[in-house]
Amino acid sequence: MKDLSVTKHNVLIIGDSHARGTASRLQPNLRKDYVVSSFVKPGAQMKVISTTANEERKSSKREDVLII
Repeated sequence: MKDLSVTKHNVLIIGDSHARGTASRLQPNLRKDYVVSSFVKPGAQMKVISTTANEERKSSKREDVLII
């Protein structure tokens, strides 16, 4: 488990099945103060993905990154 005391940035990836595995491939390329997670919605249309992104954006900090 990651030490959350050093976490300053969250990276959230939201996508359809093409986004599967992207979080685990991205994490090793970032510094330790980044935590990468993802929502994968297989077969989801862009409207569903953008609605999810909008909801997540509301609870995001300025330092966070959202990837669609």
